[in-house]
Amino acid sequence: MQSTATNAAAIAANTRIETHTDASINYNSTTAFWELDVSNKHLQVNGRSVTALAIVASSDGMHGDLAVVWDAEDDSNYVHNSSMLMRDMQDSNNNTDTMGQFYWEHAFDATLQQLLVEAGFSAAAAADVCGSEWGMQDVGRASYDACLIAEEVLSSVNVAVVEEY
Repeated sequence: MQSTATNAAAIAANTRIETHTDASINYNSTTAFWELDVSNKHLQVNGRSVTALAIVASSDGMHGDLAVVWDAEDDSNYVHNSSMLMRDMQDSNNNTDTMGQFYWEHAFDATLQQLLVEAGFSAAAAADVCGSEWGMQDVGRASYDACLIAEEVLSSVNVAVVEEY
């Protein structure tokens, strides 16, 4: 069980983290949103432009999903030929290949860690980021587990997640 300590008057104070966008504080939990536009950095994976990083950090224990947003191609020719709900990784269209570059080949991991440190996150939190399971990937969105990044986003709005035993 977790409890949340908040100081609403100090939202967005005392942080090195850039581009903190919004926070919502309720009695039982706090959600903070962080986003970074990287479209001006001309980053690419598999020929597709990476445009943004974003995370929704929640103090209720459901936090830590970092999204890397990328420009997908028209996906109308994709034929789902798998019995699984997630995308068929055997498909050979560019979007599936790009998703594989993020997930299987870790093509963006080092760049992502560098961008996070440049945005003010600690090196330890950036190094802790890792690819989420294949089922979390989507066309135009690579998903990463980033619990320490989420904790730092919450800290940037003066919220501490405290484990209770």
